[in-house]
Amino acid sequence: MHEWKQRGDLPLKITRKEEAYKLLKKMGLSVIEMKTIRGVDTTQDKSSELEEYLNKYSPFLILATPNDNQHPKEGEFDIQTIEDFQRFVNKLKDINIYDLNLIQMVFGVPDGFVGTAVSSNLETFVEILVEEGITDVRKLTSGNADASKIANARFIGRILKSGNPKDYLKYLSKIRDLVGPRAGYYEFIKGEVRGVKNIWFVDYQADPIYKNIL
Repeated sequence: MHEWKQRGDLPLKITRKEEAYKLLKKMGLSVIEMKTIRGVDTTQDKSSELEEYLNKYSPFLILATPNDNQHPKEGEFDIQTIEDFQRFVNKLKDINIYDLNLIQMVFGVPDGFVGTAVSSNLETFVEILVEEGITDVRKLTSGNADASKIANARFIGRILKSGNPKDYLKYLSKIRDLVGPRAGYYEFIKGEVRGVKNIWFVDYQADPIYKNIL
């Protein structure tokens, strides 16, 4: 379920993407499709089941994450068919050292945004980066985003206590209502998936260290 990383002297328990998506689904939040395929299972997954999954939910971003530090991550956008999948796999030197993550692609919309939220049940902090067509949460979390495009709000319960919501209080409040009852750290994208425009949640972390953001 988790992998451990170190931040200074503090251990940070990271929930793997596969498990994070399952948790988000259990919360009833809108989540994109995601499937992890272990390298050793690849031959078994070249099957009608995988082909059906690709046809039903494509296009995907595929990420190959190595189980060691000796090999780089590999990735490719717009995986739609079993042939696309196999062509990517064939480029990898040793499939057995990789986990393959199929992540459903989110497409940008004119009034799009990406964001993060941190909730401790009572207190919730929500921040969004508003930009036409944006789908990369890292543009916000990198710390290099244009401050004029960032809106945020800190809530105690349902009451706005501080922040700079600008003209986006409606969206900030909506995110608060969605995540407020469940403590943790969230990432989300307002975009379009297979013709459906929505706020899609793409990560969840439950380690208490994230509450330091509040």
